Amino acid sequence: MANIIDYLNWRGDITFEQVKLNEVDNLILSQLAFVDFSGIVDADPSAPPITIKQAAMQFFFENDIKKNKGPGLIISPQTYTVFRMMAQSKRFGDLQLSAFVNEIDIAEEKQFCAITIRLKEKMSYISIRGTDDTIVGWKEDFNLSFLDEIPSHKRVVEYVNSVIGAQPGNFYIGGHSKGGHLALYATVKCAQEYKNRIVASFSNDGPGFSKAFTELPEYKAAESKFHVYMPQNSVVGMFFENRGKLRIVKSKQVGIFQHDGMSWQVMGSGFVRVNKIGKDAVNTILLNERIHALPPEARKHFVDVLFGMLESTGVKTLSELNARSLKNIVTMIKTFNDLDKRERDLMLLLIAELLDLGMTSPKDFENVPE
Repeated sequence: MANIIDYLNWRGDITFEQVKLNEVDNLILSQLAFVDFSGIVDADPSAPPITIKQAAMQFFFENDIKKNKGPGLIISPQTYTVFRMMAQSKRFGDLQLSAFVNEIDIAEEKQFCAITIRLKEKMSYISIRGTDDTIVGWKEDFNLSFLDEIPSHKRVVEYVNSVIGAQPGNFYIGGHSKGGHLALYATVKCAQEYKNRIVASFSNDGPGFSKAFTELPEYKAAESKFHVYMPQNSVVGMFFENRGKLRIVKSKQVGIFQHDGMSWQVMGSGFVRVNKIGKDAVNTILLNERIHALPPEARKHFVDVLFGMLESTGVKTLSELNARSLKNIVTMIKTFNDLDKRERDLMLLLIAELLDLGMTSPKDFENVPE
């Protein structure tokens, strides 16, 4: 069965002037945000743009891809293959890139990256990166379990307002994983004067939102623009409330590995659909319910302790964590053992609750350590 690489071979000679953006184009453009365009594409949305073809020439000249086979441990190594094929195609090669920002702030617990792609005159796609290889990026994701707003929420709204305010025409907004979540959030929360210039928003297996957020009037007003895609055994996309035009996509992978957009099956200019979600997705829904049955302070404590253990190793990315796995495991175990007894017991109780081992009761979560 075909995937987006096969689509690039098939559709690569037809421009966006000839055939408008489709759902597969959306996934391809969302993957482009995982490429590091630092020093290649200016951050200023008013600065002169550069074509994908030009950006690829500079990127591959400056980067030894043989030594760096992918953007990170959890990002598909085929990302660079797709980027190269885009540059070589008639459909994508002459598209213009602008406003690339990539911000990592450990103190603020923020990971945000986005780029704007001009598809044709007066039509652009704002591509927002999902969770990358950084530990802080994953911490920000986990913070969604107890925070109504994370730093990337504020930043994506600022970014979208600045781009739409500086550039003409209408816009699509999309992303993969957390990038899809942020795309929908920005559509809801951007300046009122720009809302009508957003044609559609795409979430490719991105987590949803709290029920309270989905009940906001501005959410309901924007919901008709949402296009939500997830594989049949989605894990990430099943967290929180996900509304809009939901499409279930067939993947050639299994379990959590279906999150990789390269595994999504393509037929013509669309995804291969399935009628219902699979067992893993159902289990994720149940896990999500259990997480949100816990008090917010218990969720926060679990996340803080978990990432405190990861940060004790001194690594900044998952790739680094994996490269020294045995040493890092020993360090994390030591950090866990150094916790006081109440904290250790509470962590074990939380894990047991999430795994439904029946070891917890509401009083166990009283007076959670700050």
